[in-house]
Amino acid sequence: LYKVADLSEVWAMANVYQEDLPYVRIGTEAAIEVPSIAGRTFRGKVKFISPVLDAVTKTAAVRIAIRNTADFLLKPQMFANVTIQSPLSGNVLSVSQQAVIHTGQRNIVILSLGNGYFKPQVVALGISAEGYVQVLAGLKEGQTVVTSSQFLIDSESNLKMAISRMGGGN
Repeated sequence: LYKVADLSEVWAMANVYQEDLPYVRIGTEAAIEVPSIAGRTFRGKVKFISPVLDAVTKTAAVRIAIRNTADFLLKPQMFANVTIQSPLSGNVLSVSQQAVIHTGQRNIVILSLGNGYFKPQVVALGISAEGYVQVLAGLKEGQTVVTSSQFLIDSESNLKMAISRMGGGN
């Protein structure tokens, strides 16, 4: 007996974390790189997003359809790295991920006021990509942010003390 399958189009199954799901839509473009096929990037489109999360990983399966090559380089069960292109605008206010201090209760950036003065500023964050994080609230375009504020602290108590000295309370 033979089992025949049409491999002219194959599926890449990607697991997308629940916090990233709002940015994935049917028809969204994706770039697929297969480590065993070095130097090639394949293009596909999201065809299905599972309505159910995996209970352990908190991810949803996303199916991406890819047109296979004429010589069928893409084979079932291959491992691949998938980058899904977000439909979000590229023109958003963002800061370096290193600029954000995560306290567990809030996210803070340090504003430079000039002449050696600084001010902590609570910010609301959106999505992050390529070393940057979207700022939804708390900053205005043109404000100067300390890009690596981690040097200020080495413990939670030092964080609270540093912020209170800058006038930010606890």
